[in-house]
Amino acid sequence: MATASKTDIKDRIANNKLLQQILIDIVDSYIDNIDGPLDFENEAIVQIDGTTEFGIKNDGRVYGKSLHNQGDVAGTTDQYIASGTYTPSIVAVSNIDSVTPLQGQWIRVGNVVNVSGSLNVDATAGSTSTQFRVSLPIGSNFSSIVNCGGNGTSYNSLHYMSIVADSSNNDALFQSANMNTSDTSYSFNFTYLIL
Repeated sequence: MATASKTDIKDRIANNKLLQQILIDIVDSYIDNIDGPLDFENEAIVQIDGTTEFGIKNDGRVYGKSLHNQGDVAGTTDQYIASGTYTPSIVAVSNIDSVTPLQGQWIRVGNVVNVSGSLNVDATAGSTSTQFRVSLPIGSNFSSIVNCGGNGTSYNSLHYMSIVADSSNNDALFQSANMNTSDTSYSFNFTYLIL
């Protein structure tokens, strides 16, 4: 097994421009706690207290052992790579009898978060502007509706929703001009910036 020093690791990463920004910061923050040698023949593995935390394959792929549902990954300073599940909170805005959220999932890379999930919506009246807010898995301080974007679609009735940022409440705002007046299942996907 070939081993690499901190300098060797930085040199190898520095030659891969795609990984340079992210990985040098990661290595700098963990390097003082590394327990053993790093194997660069197949991959670089960083261990803390004897546990592998993340690695870099020799072809440049990065992986982590503890990326899913691992504590607080909020804020804009640290550029996290993380994922998780959550059940959003819902606030009715207009023309809503009920909204029932199901479990959603999210992934964060840097300060961008992608969210997907399902929910059941029962609108009060059809062909009427309908809006409700959905909480974010990781908080943001939106400054414009363009800080979040996406859409939702019903499974079998071909009704659509647009999703934008609600900068007054820092939620995702789901809106539609035409929805079913009976409980209808929707799937959704939106991406937003952590600001």
